[in-house]
Amino acid sequence: MKHFSEARRDVQNGIFQKKSDLADAGVSRVCLIWDIKGILRVLLKIDEKNNVEKAREAVLAILQSAAGPFWKNEIWVWSEDSSKAEEAVYEQAWKHAETIDYGQPEIKILDRHISKASWFNPPLNEPWPLNEHTPPVLSFYSFKGGVGRTTALVSLAIQLARSGKKVAVIDLDLEAPGLSSLLPGADGQVAEYGVVDFLLESSILESRGSMDISDYCHVVDDQIVVADGPPITVFPAGKLDEYYLEKLARIDYEALYAPMPGERPGFLPLKELLKHIRSERDVDYILIDSRAGFHDLGGLALSGMSHLDVLFGLSNEQSWRGMELVVRFLGRDLIERDKKQLDCALVFAMAPAPGEKRKDQFERFLDRSYELLSTNYYDEEDAEEDAEDEIRHPLPSMDTTTKPHFPILIGFNPIIKDAENIRDIADLLSEGDFKNFARLLLERVGRALS
Repeated sequence: MKHFSEARRDVQNGIFQKKSDLADAGVSRVCLIWDIKGILRVLLKIDEKNNVEKAREAVLAILQSAAGPFWKNEIWVWSEDSSKAEEAVYEQAWKHAETIDYGQPEIKILDRHISKASWFNPPLNEPWPLNEHTPPVLSFYSFKGGVGRTTALVSLAIQLARSGKKVAVIDLDLEAPGLSSLLPGADGQVAEYGVVDFLLESSILESRGSMDISDYCHVVDDQIVVADGPPITVFPAGKLDEYYLEKLARIDYEALYAPMPGERPGFLPLKELLKHIRSERDVDYILIDSRAGFHDLGGLALSGMSHLDVLFGLSNEQSWRGMELVVRFLGRDLIERDKKQLDCALVFAMAPAPGEKRKDQFERFLDRSYELLSTNYYDEEDAEEDAEDEIRHPLPSMDTTTKPHFPILIGFNPIIKDAENIRDIADLLSEGDFKNFARLLLERVGRALS
């Protein structure tokens, strides 16, 4: 029995191996079209009319065996006999497909997906260029939950506030929100509305000029938490009342990545939220707590929306396998599209207490992370090649502490894990591993913890 993964591999290999046969048959372009059910169709561009049947036979010889039950047995021919309507459809398919091999013939793949658009489409542009006058946006992501990702974000927010910086934090983990429970407002209260409300309402309210960003946030000004620093502005996921699921069920994740028909050009709700926060709250930093795993929201947070993606991993095999796909998404996949990698920092989470065991595990983690990023993130082939007017990240030496592969360590602390109130652990979140984490992470965005 042939499985989808095997069919994908065999089809691609078969086309590559028979490129010369296809070229001899007059084929100049091949587009492999996989639909939402995993069924394959093929679009061929043939430059010479009398080669159509020869080209069909060459393709059939490859795909009937390679794709097996996933072959639809449909070959669309793009030739001088194609009608204007057909040409328009073929042009659109070719435009949106991803090139996997140049030359003669050029080969592209067009994948149709039901969901996960943010994990497949080209990266978004940053909300603004990062310089000394603009606030860095940092996304906190983990492949698995329960690794201390949100706690680390809260730790950084507290330390920044205590150092006099204005910070906004956003709970983008809409399906399992928890940020507001760590950072509630006065008397434990949270905002009546949150991110889920903003994503649902923003396009409607923006068009009427009635958007008020203060409706979607609360502030943490408890001196035990922020000391003499400015309040932390918290944008919770939303109030978990009887309407929360109703609102969540109406969020179109596709619309968060690409503007919907009828919307203002370039209107993306999450990017609009970032812009509102910057202009109306005048913040120094924005921290995003992302959804774990391969959720649409996780992909969105890692799709160029931030200036730095902070990736939390464990030292077990399951974590490494998930991290490999994420790191490739941020690095190698973009290099193959002639784009620059997205900046990231790797965190060794839940590390052992200080001692020999910690040292040994850190060294093993470093070895594995360097191997992983060397293959899936860094640009080994041409470190000086321009990509969209920027230099890609070349392969560094393993002991370069400022590069993405060199992990920032945060140890496991049972006191923090079991705490019920942020006031009880605010000081703990500002010292030891957490203080070092904040210092090293801010260095990655050209900042310092004063």
